[in-house]
Amino acid sequence: MRVESQLSVERVIKTLKEDLPTLFEKDISYHIYTDDIYFKDPVNTG
Repeated sequence: MRVESQLSVERVIKTLKEDLPTLFEKDISYHIYTDDIYFKDPVNTG
């Protein structure tokens, strides 16, 4: 794995470690996901 790719993976892991403990208290960090990822809330979908 290239150094640049390894750093990207490490940033994503760090972000997930920060986001997951507060998943239901605050919004997640969407910047780590590609533009073709779609988030759908099954509870609040009308």
